[in-house]
Amino acid sequence: MSLSTELTVGMLGLRLADDVQTSLHNVTPGNRRDPKGWQHQISDGGEPTLEYRAAIDTLAWREKTDQQTDWLQVVGGAEAAAGYNTYGWAGGLVKLGWMGNDYGTPGNIIQPLAGLANDAGGDANSLREFYAFARAGGYGVAYNALLEGQFRPSGVTYSSSQIEHFVDEFQYGVALSISRLSLMYALTRRSAEFKSNLAEPHYFATATATWAWDF
Repeated sequence: MSLSTELTVGMLGLRLADDVQTSLHNVTPGNRRDPKGWQHQISDGGEPTLEYRAAIDTLAWREKTDQQTDWLQVVGGAEAAAGYNTYGWAGGLVKLGWMGNDYGTPGNIIQPLAGLANDAGGDANSLREFYAFARAGGYGVAYNALLEGQFRPSGVTYSSSQIEHFVDEFQYGVALSISRLSLMYALTRRSAEFKSNLAEPHYFATATATWAWDF
């Protein structure tokens, strides 16, 4: 069983994304349109925010190959956070393939790639891990600043009664680690996060690359 804590400090409402989107529009050939609506983003103009998170997880089941590497891992866990996103989460992760004896970075069940490349050692071209994974869980949401707003007035927000206080999520994908390089591709379905005739589940893909250095 492992426990981890994390403090995130940052800014909401900056116009950096607006600048990037506008720059991309400027270099895109054809009928260019300037992006609109950024004045309605949460905390427009910028303000500080933070989140404190604590997570616990445990390796519930594993099966080993003749070479004593894992080919099956089942991990269960839970976490809670307070701040711009205040929630509780519980769920599980199944990994199937070729894995080391360590099931990942403690407290990072929500991030199946975590821990793949946290050790920069190994041969230059050594295959360290290659597996498919599936993760399912549910969030109990108390507060979401990205929907409800924070301290600064925001043009478009939802009240607490208008957000969904239970959100389920399912994700599956593949992960590969070769020496210092780790790659992951995942598809995620998340249920609607607010109540509206327009609300519907979100479907999105994630591609992640990680490189580990010696310090």
